[in-house]
Amino acid sequence: MHFCVLKVQFFEMTDKKIFRILQKGSFSRDKVRIKWNTNFKPLPETLAAEMNDFWARQQHRPHLFNGQLARLDSWSLSDGRLQLHLRRSDYRTLLYSNAHIKKIETKWGADSFSRALGISAVLVTADAQIVLIRRSKDVGEFPNCFDVFGGHIDAPSGSDAPSVYKSMEKELAEEAGLAASNFELVLIGLIEAIPNRKPELVFCAHCKLDLSKILEKASGAKDQFEYSEILALNQSQLKDFMQKNQSAFSPSAFGCLVITSEFLQKNR
Repeated sequence: MHFCVLKVQFFEMTDKKIFRILQKGSFSRDKVRIKWNTNFKPLPETLAAEMNDFWARQQHRPHLFNGQLARLDSWSLSDGRLQLHLRRSDYRTLLYSNAHIKKIETKWGADSFSRALGISAVLVTADAQIVLIRRSKDVGEFPNCFDVFGGHIDAPSGSDAPSVYKSMEKELAEEAGLAASNFELVLIGLIEAIPNRKPELVFCAHCKLDLSKILEKASGAKDQFEYSEILALNQSQLKDFMQKNQSAFSPSAFGCLVITSEFLQKNR
């Protein structure tokens, strides 16, 4: 297991550390292994009580639902295969953790962070556009920020391990209205957003549709309320856009775009 802190030098920006690379590569479906723990991570009683109180005060916010998610406990790389050790968590824990990072680290320790594993796909259209979204003002994480399509891994109700590929396909179906047959998906990295200590799997999705068709499908997507705008830029435009709008991106999206840009350059 290894990581490096990326200071966004690829785009010649400031040295503000907003994400770090935990793992890079190209991991097809058969190169990803999941070790699944069906139990929630035990939390200190005082932390659990504060979390319950915090969640009760969020009930006025639309679209909030305490669904069960997958937490990243650890990861490893062996013989070109990425193994992810996941366990059951929930959205309530994630939302509290995002809002109280310093307090949790000081009072209960970094192991008490949510560590809910995010999944993001940088969508590349058939006409070589990179698709971004602007998040809705009503979402729980980074409202109004620029982002890419993605979400979280829903924890299965039984004992079977979740699939990160199927989870990403589900997010693209619900947010962009795309069927799995519309794109080719490859897992290219694992990063951590530093401000909220959140891990994120990075996918590159090469779409077989051009931008106009994607916009048409997105207009009927189930979860289109999660974003207020769709943007599309070519690679040279993306670099300039990210330079000018770094503070307006979610940290995970920024990291995903840096890794994907590097991946696309290497695989031209």
